[in-house]
Amino acid sequence: MAKLQDLPRAVRYGFALFLMCGMTAPALADNPACERKAADIEQQIGHAQEAGNSERLKGLNKALSAVRGHFTDAGLIQDKKQYIVEQEVDIANIIENPDEKKAEGTLTKV
Repeated sequence: MAKLQDLPRAVRYGFALFLMCGMTAPALADNPACERKAADIEQQIGHAQEAGNSERLKGLNKALSAVRGHFTDAGLIQDKKQYIVEQEVDIANIIENPDEKKAEGTLTKV
């Protein structure tokens, strides 16, 4: 029986990636946006490996780890809702006193 260290490096990395994907797939199944983001990063990892870009590969692996560990669709939705609230406040401030904003020179297109 062949030992793991006797296998070519590409086979070992492929096997490790397969195991990692298998362990994280159930967690990502409930988060389609997370799944898309992880798939995009994995595709970029493949390109970085082909190009031999080790620094980019290191950064992409770190990003993939963060997506798998912390990224959720619910969190993304919450972030977007917060962004919308902030934009609505900004718009309300502009619309509230247009004459005052015009005098200050801060009136912008909405």
